[in-house]
Amino acid sequence: MRGEHVCAEAVCLVGEDGIVVAGRDPDVWARAVAPVLAVPARLNRHRAAAGRAGALLPSWHEVLAEDLVPVWRRLAGRAERYEIAEPVGHAEAAD
Repeated sequence: MRGEHVCAEAVCLVGEDGIVVAGRDPDVWARAVAPVLAVPARLNRHRAAAGRAGALLPSWHEVLAEDLVPVWRRLAGRAERYEIAEPVGHAEAAD
């Protein structure tokens, strides 16, 4: 899997700028990162490559301004045209 291009989140070159670990089992994660942590030179290579890859990603401010806010504004404009239903189980008690 080393060198395989997967672009899972910010990992684009497995074994170079990061590793991909399947599942959520902490033991599997520990076994996956142990070889990286055991060799300082390898860890430093990963850090440097991850830093270069991360520099190519947009900042959170850019994501908010360019991706999220425009969608929220479109949705907010649509909300005025629809009746907002009460959530199930939250109806007001009869007087």
